Amino acid sequence: MHKKHLFLLIVVMAVVLQMVMVEFLNKFSNTERLNLMQWSKCIGLAVLSWPIGWVVKCLS
Repeated sequence: MHKKHLFLLIVVMAVVLQMVMVEFLNKFSNTERLNLMQWSKCIGLAVLSWPIGWVVKCLS
C-alpha cells in the first residue's frame, strides 16, 4: 500500500476535499464546521479502520 504513490495521492486528495467541504462550503454541502475534538475523533476512527481492515483481510 505504501509503495502505491497514486493510491496515497488519491487518499490525501479525498481527505483534503472532505475537509474543505466541511469547513468552507457549508451552504453548498449543508454541513456544520467541526471543532478540534470532533476532527480528532473523525481522524482517529479513520486511522483505526485501516489496521482493522488489514487484520480482517489476513484472517479471511
